[in-house]
Amino acid sequence: MIVKTDCFSPSDIEKNGNKFLIGNGSLGYRGTLEEFRKTELVALNMPGIYDTVPGKWTDSLNAPNPFYTFLEIPENEETLHPLHSQILSHTQGIILDEAVHFRTTVYQTSKGSLTVSAKRFVSSVNPTLLGMEMEITPEKPAEIVINTGIDKEVWDQFGPHLESLETGCSDGFLKYICKTQEKGLLLTVLEKISYNPGFEISEKTVDYPDRLMRTVRVRLKARQTFRFTKLAIISVDQKIEDQLLAIPYETHYRLHRENFKKKFDNANILVEGDELAQLGISYSIYHLLILSPNHRQSASIPARGLSGQVYKGAVFWDTEIFMFPFFALTAPEIAKTLLKYRIDSLPKAKEKAKEFGCLGAYYPWESIENGKEACSFFNVTDVFTNRPLRTYFKDKQIHISSAVVYALDRYFRYTSDGSFLTEDVMWVFYEVALFYYSRAYYREWQDRYVLTDVTGPDEYHERVDNNAYTNYMAGFCFDAFLKYYEIFQFFYRKTIAPMEDLKNKLPRVLAKLYLPEPNDNKIIEQFDGYFALEDIPPDELKKRMLHPNEYLGGAWGLAGSTQLIKQADVLTLLWHFRERFSVDVLKANYEYYSPRTLHTSSLSTSMYGLVATLIDKPDEAYRFFLDSALIDYEGKGSKYAGGIYIGGTHPASSGGAYMLTVWGFAGLRLDGGKISLKPHLPPQIKSLKFTVHFQGKLYRIEVTGNSGSVTEVDNP
Repeated sequence: MIVKTDCFSPSDIEKNGNKFLIGNGSLGYRGTLEEFRKTELVALNMPGIYDTVPGKWTDSLNAPNPFYTFLEIPENEETLHPLHSQILSHTQGIILDEAVHFRTTVYQTSKGSLTVSAKRFVSSVNPTLLGMEMEITPEKPAEIVINTGIDKEVWDQFGPHLESLETGCSDGFLKYICKTQEKGLLLTVLEKISYNPGFEISEKTVDYPDRLMRTVRVRLKARQTFRFTKLAIISVDQKIEDQLLAIPYETHYRLHRENFKKKFDNANILVEGDELAQLGISYSIYHLLILSPNHRQSASIPARGLSGQVYKGAVFWDTEIFMFPFFALTAPEIAKTLLKYRIDSLPKAKEKAKEFGCLGAYYPWESIENGKEACSFFNVTDVFTNRPLRTYFKDKQIHISSAVVYALDRYFRYTSDGSFLTEDVMWVFYEVALFYYSRAYYREWQDRYVLTDVTGPDEYHERVDNNAYTNYMAGFCFDAFLKYYEIFQFFYRKTIAPMEDLKNKLPRVLAKLYLPEPNDNKIIEQFDGYFALEDIPPDELKKRMLHPNEYLGGAWGLAGSTQLIKQADVLTLLWHFRERFSVDVLKANYEYYSPRTLHTSSLSTSMYGLVATLIDKPDEAYRFFLDSALIDYEGKGSKYAGGIYIGGTHPASSGGAYMLTVWGFAGLRLDGGKISLKPHLPPQIKSLKFTVHFQGKLYRIEVTGNSGSVTEVDNP
């Protein structure tokens, strides 16, 4: 399956960088053209590797680009570039089931037309390897100068992060070594080029301050095609496996394509009757697969994936709530890797809880490295004064810890992997429950435990009391600890001895924990006092805005004093705990909160779509599915929060599209150790076919109309 565009527009450069992203979980290469540099937002992003320049925010690392290439026609001193040259035709895209980026550009030159075609890949087999090939075909005889090498200039949001140390050219390799500012990590880029035989070429190497380049001259006949290939290794503080560059490009290219195609075919969902839905779900699955940390045992996925340094390259609750279900059902070993990241970062979560006067584990809102909190107290810039605004993400969004427990519980429900229920895992259940126990307090006059001064999923309303989602999730964590305590006590009596006191105290807290119930109109109030806020339509809010990028949340934001919310909040609660509420309650809340939700977070639409499938609104569910699945294809995501750039890919939205297809449209349920189906197909979709892993076995799911089948198949 191919996703492409057949035109070039400078206004699409940022969008296409996200739309045509390739990667392998360890390295992401934005969908930019080979002629582009940092001004066109070229980025080779390395998730999990971070650097901080004094006085600035932390960034994940962007590496120098080893595939920077531009062409010249020396006879007329022409330099070909998409932004400056005349383009007769242009195609750019990705092959979804192979994770290959391609482009073909036909330039108009003084020597007639000249066609440039290129492909590149980031190896799904070797995490540090990437490859590129380029073909050049002139309409008329011409001498061509190919400038290709390593671009030392790097696009950084809060850099510069790299300091040059060494450049060189030996044995046919270009080498560039630099180091990070904060920790002095060594980053090495090694590049090798090969030319197709039968051409006379001259090559020289020039080390410029901002790039290390090969200048290759070749004379071509009319319509004669010259081809060259490049392999590169990008590595940080690791042994350079330069023997990989001795293997032919074609071999690496074939192995990568075969490996990725197998993963894609195993995870893909086949849609009958709707090409747009097929595009949407396959495109979403592609983006999730290129993020998969296949080569590590403990790693997670940043909120903006591999598309750059936005949100500091940090891990949010997006992973556990929105992406985790995809991996749990299609690649359980990767799901375990994601969980291991949170388990390993428990010490940092305990440190954060202590910092804010609590017991237990308070996971970071923006997690980097080994669980360090990257979120600041001033996370948004005011567009009017250019001053930082105080936000309450880091210290008040306590629901983050519950996301970790929620994912852990789902893993055990879906896999029955008892071997993973280790002492380390049990400590996570305990420390998170202890955190909420210490955070709750008893209101004697109401005879209940409450959670005050919090920020829920709707970030526009900060420092509220009894956010319904947060309270329900805290209760879930209490229940989860008690459940796994009962299981664990049969194996590790000594380990759980220190947990017994909490085990004895929690039943009373659970019995009196305030869980907001539907009112007489069957509506759950999002937080205490929400219904008393000004109730205005979104159009009225827009009329009040003085700047298109002004931040709407917080004490000074326009939305903060109204009932307009950023994203699904109560609706997320209703999906997570759907078995507790009647269809009438689901419908009443859906209809109440829908016109009051701005959906300015990409996390929102999938939750509304999931609830829509439960209340017989297939057309609206389908619309929300397309919004989630095609957000990066269409480039509709938010670009700014206040004055801060937040563009990039939206993997949580991709995960939401997968959930909406599997849980919503197909109606997949995994309860009581059994698989069942309750389809809610929209009229546009005739059938769905896919496979899922469940409790150590692989099943083929087929849904047509209102019926479906579940068949056990061989697990490859």
